[in-house]
Amino acid sequence: MLKKFDNATSCRHISKSCVFVDDLISLDFYNNNLTGKIPTSLGKLKSLVFLRLNDNQLTGPIPRELTKIPSLKVVDVSSNDLCGTIPTGGPFEHLQATTPTATKATDNI
Repeated sequence: MLKKFDNATSCRHISKSCVFVDDLISLDFYNNNLTGKIPTSLGKLKSLVFLRLNDNQLTGPIPRELTKIPSLKVVDVSSNDLCGTIPTGGPFEHLQATTPTATKATDNI
């Protein structure tokens, strides 16, 4: 049973073909040269606890669907080219004010 998905088992784009395991708890695509948007379908990973997508070339907003994952505790999307507002609720509810490096996502923190 796959519990962790990381660079050793990675793809170039995040898609359903890469990640569709219902009981996945850790998704780590740190520094993996990923491009494109963060898929909203990640919100279906209800057992996910750790999501590391930092140091890639991801664009677009952080999907609001991530707020629907009750177990999600760690989200790292730093060092990408994201834009838009940071979602509220879920793992973002108690967001600590930090300066994201090379990430354009903003919020009224």
